[in-house]
Amino acid sequence: MPISGEKWFEGVKFEVGFWQNYFNTKGARWLDDYRGRIDSNKPFDSSVEAAIRDTGSREIEILDVGAGPITALGYVSKNFDIRITATDPLADAYSVLLQEAGVTPPVKTQKCFGENLLQHFGSRRFHVCHSSNALDHSIDPRTILLAMAQLLHPHGLLYVKTYKNEGEHTGYSGLHNWNFDKDENNNFILWRGAEKYNVNADLSDFVEGRLTELRVQGGCACRKSNSDVLVMQPAQDRKAKNVTDGPNGARYRRILI
Repeated sequence: MPISGEKWFEGVKFEVGFWQNYFNTKGARWLDDYRGRIDSNKPFDSSVEAAIRDTGSREIEILDVGAGPITALGYVSKNFDIRITATDPLADAYSVLLQEAGVTPPVKTQKCFGENLLQHFGSRRFHVCHSSNALDHSIDPRTILLAMAQLLHPHGLLYVKTYKNEGEHTGYSGLHNWNFDKDENNNFILWRGAEKYNVNADLSDFVEGRLTELRVQGGCACRKSNSDVLVMQPAQDRKAKNVTDGPNGARYRRILI
């Protein structure tokens, strides 16, 4: 079940403080990341681009969920005309930080809670729905994942990158409220305490796909953590079945493991 809004808002100050320091120090130990985010000529993420199917169109509409103050996806591709819509529930606070830092982002992040994506954009809007290191920060990541799947055009791409068990590693500090992991069958698992959900099963009525671990990536500065990527393609013209109403009007099956 979703965490309480009160619990989530307790972590907001920590998150905004992190980004305030990030801009005050121009990225500090994340200097390359900082330079890339503000560079309008930065190449688009090659791993995401390689997973995009032939859409029949050169123009690609991409939704970046939980993008932070500035998307890290990159902006330029030889194969596609990239059109990014970046969203984050803290966009208003980030806008203030950007103004104070004198930074103009190549793509302005819009304010939108992930749980409200469908109401904000409507279904079948994007060729790619992407999120990186963000869904474990949310109130209800299951609702967000299902919404992202429903926002895709037929044969679109759902691409979600998370660090393994980030909530546990950080002691559920700040906005780190959930954990993602893989089970023995290579299913993407969302869990917190005694609650465990099979994300592949949750989305099986909406998408057909696979989970692949693409690389090992450094997590927090004090440790190293595997980075898993959930890559799913939606099945064309399939409709959900055996679903129940979820929070904020979303619909999903609840799978307890």
